[in-house]
Amino acid sequence: MKSGIHLVMLGVLLAALLTGCGGNKSTDPSRAGRLENGDRQLSDGSYVDIYMCRATANGNASIDMSSPSLECLIAVVRVNSDNTATAVASSNTAGPAVTASWEAVKGQTYAVGVSGLHQQAGDYTLTFHDLDSITTRAAAPDTSRNEFDALAGMLKR
Repeated sequence: MKSGIHLVMLGVLLAALLTGCGGNKSTDPSRAGRLENGDRQLSDGSYVDIYMCRATANGNASIDMSSPSLECLIAVVRVNSDNTATAVASSNTAGPAVTASWEAVKGQTYAVGVSGLHQQAGDYTLTFHDLDSITTRAAAPDTSRNEFDALAGMLKR
């Protein structure tokens, strides 16, 4: 079941990449967010928020997610020059505080999907390490079902 949601999450991230980035850009390493009605949803009904970011250096990059009310999940894909995406990291477990880390390439763009286990809604905080140009990605209703399924597969537990 885990690989199925991860594939769906990969599709969502890929679709977000293909439709462009929206939202507010900043180099602030932390973001507060909320999973709620109106967000994109996985096939099991779980909410998904998407962020875009860029690596500031070669080497280890990571994203921490914490929440007092969610069993947190993170998925990260590399955005390739041909508008495809390659899975690079995910949280290995769900919990109130999780981390996804990977070997980043300076200047490379990454898409990040965050969700809660079992259709949970609630507030969360993300902390980005060695990443900048963090952009919140608004829902992309024109995302194809195949892309959405591929991306969400990275998050399904």
